[in-house]
Amino acid sequence: MMTGDPMTNPDIKHLSADDLFWERVEAARRMSPAEKIEAGFRLYREGCARIAYIIRNHFPRASEQEVQKMLSAILRFCRRLDIP
Repeated sequence: MMTGDPMTNPDIKHLSADDLFWERVEAARRMSPAEKIEAGFRLYREGCARIAYIIRNHFPRASEQEVQKMLSAILRFCRRLDIP
């Protein structure tokens, strides 16, 4: 088993997608509750940034306010789906 974050380890090219998944699971198991909460917020922010990037690509003339409004609508829609 590798040590450290598999996403920053130089041996990453030698791992399969399955190996990477299980390395991430093991890393998460070693996290404290506070680290897990922080990671959750980080994932949420990164997800929002990716969605905003996609919106900007689809609507290149949209203002930042319009992008944020569309992002909010997408997030409201996702919450209604109630996906765990």
